[in-house]
Amino acid sequence: MAVENPQISLVTAPEHRAGSGKKTAESAPGTTGDFSGQLHAVQAEIAGSGKNEPSSPVFLGRLTREAPTVSHLLVQGPYRSACWDILSETVNADKPFTRIPEREAIFMDPDTREILWGKDAAGHGTAGPGTPSGPVETAEPVPSSLPTPGFSAASLDAAAARFMGTAYERMNCYELVVAGLETMGIQYRGQNGLGRYLVDRALNDGMALNHLLTGEGVTRAIGRDLHVTTLSGITHVDGAVDKAMKELSEKLAPGQILSFSTPTRGHTGIVSRKGDAWTFINAGVMDNPVAGGIRGKAVGEEHLAAEIRNWVARAHREGAGLHITLGTPDPARLARFQAGDDSRFSSQA
Repeated sequence: MAVENPQISLVTAPEHRAGSGKKTAESAPGTTGDFSGQLHAVQAEIAGSGKNEPSSPVFLGRLTREAPTVSHLLVQGPYRSACWDILSETVNADKPFTRIPEREAIFMDPDTREILWGKDAAGHGTAGPGTPSGPVETAEPVPSSLPTPGFSAASLDAAAARFMGTAYERMNCYELVVAGLETMGIQYRGQNGLGRYLVDRALNDGMALNHLLTGEGVTRAIGRDLHVTTLSGITHVDGAVDKAMKELSEKLAPGQILSFSTPTRGHTGIVSRKGDAWTFINAGVMDNPVAGGIRGKAVGEEHLAAEIRNWVARAHREGAGLHITLGTPDPARLARFQAGDDSRFSSQA
C-alpha cells in the first residue's frame, strides 16, 4: 500500500513522567477528587443561574492536510501541555474525532474543555479567527464505537484482524497498531499508558514530544528481537527487495510490528501469515490485497513482499534511503502497560 501522508500517531502531552501520580497544573475541575467535583458543580450552577456568563468557545483552527486532527491543533497552540488531559475529559470521551471532515472549524469550551465542531459548535456560539501554524505528527484516539474487548493473550495479528474492513477515515495505520494492542488489554491512554510513556521519553531525551509516536517508537518501547534493515543509495529495486527479504525472512513471525520509514513519510502495520505467504495487516489503499481480501482504502491484509517492493520503489524514485523496522511485542514489557480504568478499550470502559 502506498500512503502519501507521513505516518500518523496518537498524541499525549504530559506535564510529568508517566507513573509519577502527579496531576498537571491545568487539569480540569471535576476530573479528580470529590472536592474538585463539588467545585465544578458549583461553577456550573453559578453559570446556569446567570450570575456568571459562560465563556465563549475558543477557536483552535481548521483541520487541514498539514494539521489533520484536533490533536495537531492542540499541541501547536497554547494548550500543548494540557493536550492529553483535554482529550481525556469525560465530555470528549465518545466524540468521533477521526470522522471530522477536512476544513472543519474546531473550537473548545474553555469552561468544560469540551471539543466542539459542526452543530455542537454552533450551539455554543463562535469565536474569532486565528489558526495555529506548523504541523505536528499526531492523530486522534481510535473511536470508542469500535469493539470493547477484555484482556486477551491473543497475538497482535489476530487482534488487528478484528478491525478488517474499517474505513481509513476511521482508523489509520498507527491507530490500527494501537487498537490491536488495546484489544489485547494494553493501555495506551492515561497517566500510565504507553502513549504517555512515549511522549515522556521523547521530552526527557530532548526531542519533540511526538518524536516516538510512530510504529518504530512503539516497537522500541514494547518489543524484543528488534531488527532494522537499512537500504541506502538504491540503484536497482529488485536487488534491494531481495536484500530486504533475505534479511527479514528468517526473522518474521505473526504478530510482529513492521514499519517503513523514509525521510519524508512512514507507515506501519502487523505481520501475519496466510497459507504459505507472509502478509501485512495495515490501513490505507489496499493495492496488494490477498485473495478475497479487503479492497479500497481501509484496514486490510496485503502481501508483505509486494508491500516491501512498493516502499523500495518509492525510496528509489525519491532518491532516498529506507528503513524497515521489525520487532516482536514482549509480554514482559507489555505487562507494565496492562490496561486499567483509563484505557479506552479496557474491559472497564
